[in-house]
Amino acid sequence: MQPEIQKNQLNVSKTVVVVGAGATGMGCALTVAMSGLKVILVEKTRKPGGTVRQALIHTIGGLFDDQGELINQGLSAELTERLIQTSPQTKKRRIGKTWVLDVDPEHYTQVVTEWLATTTGISARYQTEITHIAAQNTYINEVTIHGNNDQTLTLQPRALVDATGNANIVRLIDATLVDKGMALGVLYFILAQY
Repeated sequence: MQPEIQKNQLNVSKTVVVVGAGATGMGCALTVAMSGLKVILVEKTRKPGGTVRQALIHTIGGLFDDQGELINQGLSAELTERLIQTSPQTKKRRIGKTWVLDVDPEHYTQVVTEWLATTTGISARYQTEITHIAAQNTYINEVTIHGNNDQTLTLQPRALVDATGNANIVRLIDATLVDKGMALGVLYFILAQY
């Protein structure tokens, strides 16, 4: 059972809300927390991990170049290291001309759950959804988060990030912003402290 969501646990006016705990949402939450801001990570399922966990994917691509070397440092390198260090079955291997990381989805879920839980500044809320967003002009004024235990938190976030993969949060704000059948892209941005 999740701890009760209470306003006095968080400085809600300084909190960034990230919706979706797949690779993008987790990466965003970790990056924001490492920059010193508080994050509420909202995930509708009972665990983080997104597609790797839900679709039982056993390989992660895009981490290595054609020589088997890591393409990027930072979070992807740290994730790779955490996975390799905690399971002898996790290793990189070549498939044709591509290098991938073999992973067990259950192990991946355990590693990312622990990583989120031990990162200062992240409050991960599973089986929780955004039920209301109040927006005016181009600003999000208020967000209501509803948990599986019927507890609700309403706050004025510093920023709101839609990492649902299907623009669920954008649709809550204004469904006309997303055309039916439209391929959903990703917008990367920097969150700066003011």
